[in-house]
Amino acid sequence: MTPSHRRRPIAAWLLVALTAACGSKAPPPTPPRNTPTGPAAPTPAPAPVDAFAAEAAAAGFVYQPPAGFVVTPVTENRDVFVSHAVASADHRIELRFALRPYPADLAPAMRSRQFSSTFFLTAILNLTRGGSSGEAAAAEPVPAGDWAADEATMTMIRWFDVAGPADAFGTGFAFAAVLYLHRDGFGDGYLFVMMKDREALAQMTEEAFHALRFAPR
Repeated sequence: MTPSHRRRPIAAWLLVALTAACGSKAPPPTPPRNTPTGPAAPTPAPAPVDAFAAEAAAAGFVYQPPAGFVVTPVTENRDVFVSHAVASADHRIELRFALRPYPADLAPAMRSRQFSSTFFLTAILNLTRGGSSGEAAAAEPVPAGDWAADEATMTMIRWFDVAGPADAFGTGFAFAAVLYLHRDGFGDGYLFVMMKDREALAQMTEEAFHALRFAPR
């Protein structure tokens, strides 16, 4: 299946889901756009990209840096650990990546979809601080085969306040679309599409949605 064939279902799903997440509620206040001052920032060195691509490959994934995004520091927080992050040129959208392969010493009984799903739901609860700082919609299935996965879902999150606590995962962002990827007997990968506002969705491309996927079987 070519990227042009996949773009419509994924982008269309996310647009509908984002609209539903906003619903009739007033959207969180949009932070002001950053106005660059002083000399332009140097182009990020490729080392972080190479390091994460190697980490992903060792864990059984493929990572292809999406065009139009540059490496940005991983946000320190107490909600969810991620290994790598990239941002659009205007920083209205940020992609955060997490690898969750099963540890070698994990009991066979725990190498299951149920275990992975429970672990992922715990992460979603952390992102919204149990519902006190935001709300998450029910996970919706997306075509797992596009990521060489056995199961794939997308979950929309809306935070109540853009200016959240300094140690929160979503501080500075209004919405997130969380892509959950699972391969039976192997483990999981997460992609967090962090958005400052609804308009940021226009910057998401098919390439960006599929930047992280499982390696071919």
